[in-house]
Amino acid sequence: MEMAMTGAKQEPQMKSLPAIEVAGLRMNHTIDDHMFVAIGKQWEEFSPMIETVPNKKGHSDFGLCFDMTGGHTSFDYMAGVEVSTLDGVKRPLAGIRLRPKTCAVFAHNDHVSRLNETVAKAWQWLRASGRELDANASEPTFIEHYGEKFDPETGFGDIEIWFPVKV
Repeated sequence: MEMAMTGAKQEPQMKSLPAIEVAGLRMNHTIDDHMFVAIGKQWEEFSPMIETVPNKKGHSDFGLCFDMTGGHTSFDYMAGVEVSTLDGVKRPLAGIRLRPKTCAVFAHNDHVSRLNETVAKAWQWLRASGRELDANASEPTFIEHYGEKFDPETGFGDIEIWFPVKV
């Protein structure tokens, strides 16, 4: 389908995002051909936990991708939800407070299994734009945002990729 490519070819929207707190299941993955299957299994493991996350706020889900630069052979991924406070978050869950940032936001208009295509287009845009990432090893390199209209059963809906950029 051409839809994901269309959304990624457009200039991203620049959005100022407030500080948010996210709680979820954080795991390390090897960068290889099986990482997307492993991330899918991580979401399958986390999904039954979503309604029990303390202080859950709203209806959005997040995939946080950590330390995705510099030629690493692995990265951390957190499948999570927004929370009003990290108080009460206990293992096996983890939590993180994301500071306010300006993000280049890329819409993904295709099946979730093709998300890597939009991420690749976002990386291309970032390199060509002259902008720099606004992230370090303890913060997400980029964020998958699954909005209220995302349907995990069909894999379609409200999906965006957020790249924090320096202004």
